[in-house]
Amino acid sequence: MRALSLLICLVGLLVCCHIQARAVCGGGPKPALRQPLPFSPLKYLLSARYHLGLVPQPLLALQEPSSDPVRSNGPSQPAGPSRTTDPSQPTGPSRTTGPSRTTGPLKIHFTQALIIDPQTCILPFTRVGNLILIQAQADTTTGLFVLDTGTPNLVLNLTYFRRYPTSNPIESGGVTGAITTAAQTRVDSLTLGAMHYYHQDADLVNLGHLENTKGVKIFGLLGMKLFEHCELIIDYDRNLVFLHQMNRKEASTYQSEWLTDTTAYSSIPIDMEQDKIIAHLNLKGKKLKFVIDSGAESSVLDSRLPNKVFESVIITRRVHLNGSGAQGVDALYGEVKGLQLGELPIPSLPVLITNLQSMCDAYGNCIDGMLGTDYLSQHKIGFNFVTRKMYLWK
Repeated sequence: MRALSLLICLVGLLVCCHIQARAVCGGGPKPALRQPLPFSPLKYLLSARYHLGLVPQPLLALQEPSSDPVRSNGPSQPAGPSRTTDPSQPTGPSRTTGPSRTTGPLKIHFTQALIIDPQTCILPFTRVGNLILIQAQADTTTGLFVLDTGTPNLVLNLTYFRRYPTSNPIESGGVTGAITTAAQTRVDSLTLGAMHYYHQDADLVNLGHLENTKGVKIFGLLGMKLFEHCELIIDYDRNLVFLHQMNRKEASTYQSEWLTDTTAYSSIPIDMEQDKIIAHLNLKGKKLKFVIDSGAESSVLDSRLPNKVFESVIITRRVHLNGSGAQGVDALYGEVKGLQLGELPIPSLPVLITNLQSMCDAYGNCIDGMLGTDYLSQHKIGFNFVTRKMYLWK
């Protein structure tokens, strides 16, 4: 074998010398100055010497310059796998915990909705603490959305949707005092029973702390903009949401069968400000502006209110409060005596007491408190967002 390799080396040398001699002495046609030889004698010899153990193999790649003008400026870089097609690349903490990132659009479907007619549906829900959780499927993965009347927009959990295209950062404020900057993404289609939304903007917010507290997979929050043309009734006893989307013809005349017996409920006027439900409560002749918030497990009172208001408050303890951002804050907990909501008296309302200045800064208007699900869940409750009425069953 060694003799054969030596013979190959000698043949290569003879061929090389023969070609060079013909080019110099005119024994044959001269190759063009920039035309490469049909093979590389140098590489041929180095390859033969490698088999004799005289040249390390990496040198073979360094000795022969490429004749390809595109690659002559340096070695080419190997192409890495595309992040959009490589199945090993996760879209969240793991591919099994959230929707897979594909090249297709994001689609969300509420799979358990029961469609009654083209405008009406029933949504079953579960409760963890006082939160209303509705099951949905995002692409091929199942998770839960919180029905949150205190949130203006559709919100998606950044943990599961971080790979989707983003734009338009916005600011939002919460009860913890933190102002959160959230990017937005686009949901191609969202199917909520009989209701269909297309090209819906959604805020991306990290809801990981909420998942850790509740121990469930939370895909996001269903905010008020989704329901601005609807009548929405929440039956806490049966764990059902009744949703009817009103068209233009019935906007001022539609009335649910639930509202036939007018003695069974109280009707309270509401306002809509920046996609938040505003109700006015009275306390010792002072009018207080409250947000009706089905995403708040506790009612909240602004600590900056006049001392006259706090004459009706009994402080019981300190607590730690978590909002929709990751930041927490210490707050006071107590009870407000003597509130009235429309004609309905609230003898005692448990409240968290904290500074709500950040909500004023983020949304451009101030509120005095929030009426949360610790109170709302004691009733069957309904809203007509077209006629601006709230219904509380007795």
